[in-house]
Order: sequence, then C-alpha cells, then structure tokens
Amino acid sequence: MNVYHYKTEGGKDVILDYINSIDNKREKARILALIKELEKHGLEFLNCLETRQLVGKLWEIKYSKHRIMYVVIDGNNMYLIHACKKQKQKTEKYELEKAKARVRELEKLTGKKLL
Repeated sequence: MNVYHYKTEGGKDVILDYINSIDNKREKARILALIKELEKHGLEFLNCLETRQLVGKLWEIKYSKHRIMYVVIDGNNMYLIHACKKQKQKTEKYELEKAKARVRELEKLTGKKLL
C-alpha cells in the first residue's frame, strides 16, 4: 500500500513533524513502525489497530496518547492527513476541522468525494 503524508503548500510534512516532536523515543519508534506495517500489509493491518470513522472517509487511528487521521483513496492509496496528541475521549473539534480542511484540499487534487 502507498502511504502518503499530508504536506503543506510550502512542502512541510506535518505527519513527520508531529512524529519528530514526540519526546518518548519508544513511542516515536512504534508510530514509525506502525506506518511501515501499513505500507507492508495495507488495509488488512488496520484490523489490528484501534480505529474509528470520524466523517465520510476520514478515519482515525488511536495509538497510545496519539491520534493519526487518514483517508483511504482506493485499495492501494492512503493519506495520513493529520496527527495530534490524544487529550480527551473525543477528537477535539479544532483538530477535526483542521483534518477536514486538509481532506477538502485532497478532494480537489484527486477529484474524489471523501467527506
């Protein structure tokens, strides 16, 4: 599976920046390993993770104290849209709105309805 990271217009990789900001080296390594497993095993690997649908095709992976939001464009392409610290039981509205805005940008690029 191709796993893409959302990048800003300036080329900043927001997913990698978030991962690099994690102080705990073990958690950082596990999240990077999780992404590698997604690339290797594809959608099948999502069954091993705690995921939930947020809106439309926007989903989140909850891992430890972190949330990684993603969309699956088709069976072979996934975009990691947003990552943030898990602070409450529900995804914070601010974080969800940021992810939805990024999905709308992706919709324009791909021509596919995702939300």
